[in-house]
Amino acid sequence: MNKDKNESVLNSNNGSYPEEIVGKYLMESPVYGNKKLNSTQNQQRKKKKVLKTIRLHKLSASRRRQCPSNTSYQTTHTSHTGTQSNRSNVNSLLINDHILRIKKLENKLTEAHMKARELIVENRLLKTFEKRHENALSMYEGKQAKLPQVIKSYEDEIRTLKSQMRHIKIAFKEMENRYKTQNIELISLEKQYKHILGLSQNKQLIKKEKLSDQLEEAQSTIKKQDDKILNITKNLELQNKSHRYHINVEHIKIKELQNEIKRLEDENKNLRSYLDKLKNKNHSSRQSFTKGITEDSISIKISL
Repeated sequence: MNKDKNESVLNSNNGSYPEEIVGKYLMESPVYGNKKLNSTQNQQRKKKKVLKTIRLHKLSASRRRQCPSNTSYQTTHTSHTGTQSNRSNVNSLLINDHILRIKKLENKLTEAHMKARELIVENRLLKTFEKRHENALSMYEGKQAKLPQVIKSYEDEIRTLKSQMRHIKIAFKEMENRYKTQNIELISLEKQYKHILGLSQNKQLIKKEKLSDQLEEAQSTIKKQDDKILNITKNLELQNKSHRYHINVEHIKIKELQNEIKRLEDENKNLRSYLDKLKNKNHSSRQSFTKGITEDSISIKISL
């Protein structure tokens, strides 16, 4: 009879509790909010309550005849008190088990709330980062972006520099042609001078005077031509130097512009990749947040 009563109490509240779990709860003390229950002390107290001194009553002959069994009154009283103590122990174990379940559910709820708060904070941070990167990308993309405007200005400068280079090359070729023609004239004058010297060596004085006059004129013209040639050569050297200097400066500018364009393109690519990562991370965090909430709610419903 006692076993049937214990099993009916253990199988109450729509949950079966085997004897092993009851033994574990008797041996181990559960924790409720950093407070431990000393099950052994409770058992000892209950045992002490059970092992109280029982008064022995001498039954009369009529009372002894009324008892169906030949067992004594003492044994019936002890068995009745033992069943009451077993029931109280099982009830306390059931209550403790229910409290443990409630505490576990509360802990799960607090953990879910903490996770939700962390995900909300992370979502806000991701949104702020996304806005910042969108603002940064707006500077490099769109109609009012700075990067295409800068690239256009650099391209215009490169075009103007190339046109200047072409004009300088044309002027340089013209100067070279002039220099060649003047050299040809100088050679012809030298030939005339030599011819006049040969004629001046003749004995005829009249011819010598004429030749001397011609020599003086030729020498004056040669000096003038020499001065012109010197001026032209100096101008050519100066123009060559300036032309080389401009060419070097323009090459340096072109290289700097190309490096800046590459750097800006790399920054644009990095910003786009970082934005894609942020969007994927935001999407995955939202999915994990929804999955975590659904799993926690399902586990809570199952446990209840």
